[in-house]
Order: sequence, then structure tokens, then C-alpha cells
Amino acid sequence: MKEQGILNRQEKLDQRVGTCWRCKTPPIEILSERQWFVKIHNEGIIKAAKDIMWTPDHMYSRLENWASQMEWDWCISRQRVFATPPIPVWFCDGCGEKILPDEADLPIDPTAESPKHPCPVCGGTSFTGETDVLDTWMDSSISVLNVTGWDGGDIPERFPPAQIRPQGHDIIRTWAFYTILRSLALTGSKPWEEILVNGWCSAKTALR
Repeated sequence: MKEQGILNRQEKLDQRVGTCWRCKTPPIEILSERQWFVKIHNEGIIKAAKDIMWTPDHMYSRLENWASQMEWDWCISRQRVFATPPIPVWFCDGCGEKILPDEADLPIDPTAESPKHPCPVCGGTSFTGETDVLDTWMDSSISVLNVTGWDGGDIPERFPPAQIRPQGHDIIRTWAFYTILRSLALTGSKPWEEILVNGWCSAKTALR
């Protein structure tokens, strides 16, 4: 911009982006890390959402706007200490091959247990477990299955949707969106018959 003579003004600003605002430590370094994703199928989610009764009905447009304009998949990995168990996968120390556990062995903590078989690529027996944990919505998005009777085992081919989902409008793009996504992936159908979306209410209490 300077070279083209189109920079009007440039100045330094005090801000908290990139540094710890409390202790003023050196700038935070942004690292490019391996992440895990779930494929988003926008059209299927919108179709299922249209088959759900939205109360109030204008809240449906928030889901539709979000789903129709998404240009990325769902990043489900998080680099946290306190969360659900790590994503169940190992990496072969010899060749880097990803090793998945048998479905019958789930749930499993890859940082505490090792694969039961050698690496299928190089035959190695030394592995490093994944330490990334799952996004919190990976848990919350299957809550509808629990309230409708799922015991954690095999999901029946025909799994009835719940009657109603009450929730706030601020998490339509997360809890509602990801619940519809997971329900379609696991059961092939919508998660509920109706979604009741509430607003916000602020209350002020006077202390005497």
C-alpha cells in the first residue's frame, strides 16, 4: 500500500490481541497443528431442519443462513487439558501410520492404552497416543440420543426423534446445528419433532 501510495494512515495501537493482557508477556505464537474434522453436508442438514417445527418459526432462518453459507468442515479437535478423553487414535513411532482401535474396544484412552496389534504398514510396536480431545459439542450433540433411550450400544436402524428440544437462540449454530448433523449421521433422521428457541431475559436485583 505504501508503494502504491494508497496508505492513508498507519499507527501503533495498544491491544490485547496476540499477547497476555495481564502480564504483558511476549506475543503468543500461532502454531500450525494437526486437526481432526467431520465433513459437513449442508444440504442434508437444511433439509432435516425444514422438517422440524421451529417455535418461533422465524428462528429457522438462523439455522438456514448458517448452514447455507458454511464453507468449512467441523473441526472437532481441541488442545485442552480438562475435557473428554483424547480422540481414540495412535500414531506409529516408526512410520507415522494412523492406528484406529477396534470399534468393540471403544471407549478407549490412547494415552493410557496401546493398540492390540502391530502397525499394519511397518510392523512396529511403538506408538504415541493422540492427546487432542473432542470439541464439547461432540458430546452435547448426542444428548438427544440419550434422552430417547440410547444406552451407548448399537443404534437401532429406526431411532425415533425426541418430541421437543428447548434451547437458547445463541447456540442455534452450535448445539442445534451439530445435533442435526450427528442425528443424520447416526440415525439417518431428524433429532426432534420440534425445537423451542428462547431469547434472553435480564433481571436487576436491588440490594437494600
